[in-house]
Amino acid sequence: MFTLKKNNDDFFNDDFFNKDKSFFDNNSDLKENDIDCVLGDTKTVKEDVSCPISDDNICSLSTVKEESVRRVRTGEDGIDWLYGYSEMNNQYHWGLPKGKISIWGGEAGVGKSRVAIAASKSIIKNGMKVLYFQAEIDLTSFKSWVMTGDKIENLNNFLVSGEKKLSEQIRLIRKYKPDIVFVDSINKLKEFRSGTEKDIELIVEGDETTEGFRSLGDLDAHIIFISHLNGQGNIKGNTDLPHSVDTLIQMTHAPQTFEYSKSHIGLFFVEVGKNRYGKTGSKTTWVHRKEGPKCGEREFDEDWRKSNYMYKEPSVKMTRKEKREVKQLLKDAGEYEEKGSNILSKVWNWI
Repeated sequence: MFTLKKNNDDFFNDDFFNKDKSFFDNNSDLKENDIDCVLGDTKTVKEDVSCPISDDNICSLSTVKEESVRRVRTGEDGIDWLYGYSEMNNQYHWGLPKGKISIWGGEAGVGKSRVAIAASKSIIKNGMKVLYFQAEIDLTSFKSWVMTGDKIENLNNFLVSGEKKLSEQIRLIRKYKPDIVFVDSINKLKEFRSGTEKDIELIVEGDETTEGFRSLGDLDAHIIFISHLNGQGNIKGNTDLPHSVDTLIQMTHAPQTFEYSKSHIGLFFVEVGKNRYGKTGSKTTWVHRKEGPKCGEREFDEDWRKSNYMYKEPSVKMTRKEKREVKQLLKDAGEYEEKGSNILSKVWNWI
């Protein structure tokens, strides 16, 4: 039961309760001499005064526990920064909010799975556990993707499954308790079907007979759906999917890709389209390399530099030849501005 406090506010005076008889009609167990009060600070309340309307799931905001969002850090700065930070004990903690859901949507071939693999490698390197549901290709081919590039540490912490059924995915997550889960892709889930509003609600929220991913919040795992874009550039399926998750990350190709004799480089952008626990609109520029995608340009703010994690300069470096060719291609694409703030011009912050 919620307690009430005496209140002298003009709105909740005797005239208010005398005039608004519907208040008593809707709360028949209240007595008039009990109601010269409002939900609020309980310090000034008589112990024998309780709030019957607690039966209607109403509480005072002052009684709601306040706590910072706990986060799990992937170790990929270009991802952790996008999700935002929580301030705890006068320190900034960056990364993915625990117990929440996000979706990574991108154009075909932009590198969604490659970024997910890069993040997974970094996560297990830091001693955490990843569960990756791969329904796009067979696990043998997927392993060849994973093993490409840098040496992998703690490979036993990289759990994979080709399971496509929602209830089985939920069961495996509860059994193995990973720190981060990738569902690649949500479009391949059997319950996704046509991606209708009802399908999305079942997957995210569940129903009377089926658990949805939202029910896993108690495990503190962050769930990442990987999704395709349709022909209009939107997340494939019902528009309720982006609304149902906590964070939306969008990946798009840069206007040009760059081919060199020794390596293949492709620029792409990773941007926050929605973020319930951080800033919306944050954007990073990535480049594809043989060893995997690397985050190059990042618009880091002072909060990042003041955080308890050491600030690291971008790791991508270009040769002078690459710099000249990229600059020329950007000019040809009409996107490069010598003194402008266009994101493509900021590629020179890498060097």
